[in-house]
Amino acid sequence: MLLSFSTKTQSVNTLRPGYIPLMKNKGMIATASSRQSNHQLPISHFSDPFYLDRSFVKGLAYYDYPPAFRSITNGDPLSLKREPDNKYDRFAVAVYFCGRKLGYWPFPENKAIANLMDRGVKVRARVVSIHPDKDEIYEALSAEAFVRI
Repeated sequence: MLLSFSTKTQSVNTLRPGYIPLMKNKGMIATASSRQSNHQLPISHFSDPFYLDRSFVKGLAYYDYPPAFRSITNGDPLSLKREPDNKYDRFAVAVYFCGRKLGYWPFPENKAIANLMDRGVKVRARVVSIHPDKDEIYEALSAEAFVRI
């Protein structure tokens, strides 16, 4: 896999076909492609792991988070499962801990992760912080998604 960068002023929609957005940060957009190009850097130029996103997991109140939160600690690995047939979000990525569904990666951040997973890339995730005492359960679990290079 190769990564390429373009300036922030270039719209993701104007990137050449075959590219998927990975990360928008500090004025640059990282994209992945399976094709060779003069504008790409070999993946070895990037850190391992390559972080894609950090977000609050959504839908915690509706799934198995309430009974599972006592056993979750910072740094614990999470499993991501693509749900392309989800009737509410065609880019749905479910988040699991020890086989229990906790919720979903939020929209629109899930688009890049879903596109990578659809192309066979193993996207991993882990708990960044857990706040069981939060009044708002919507900000109780923060996670980061990454790929190993």
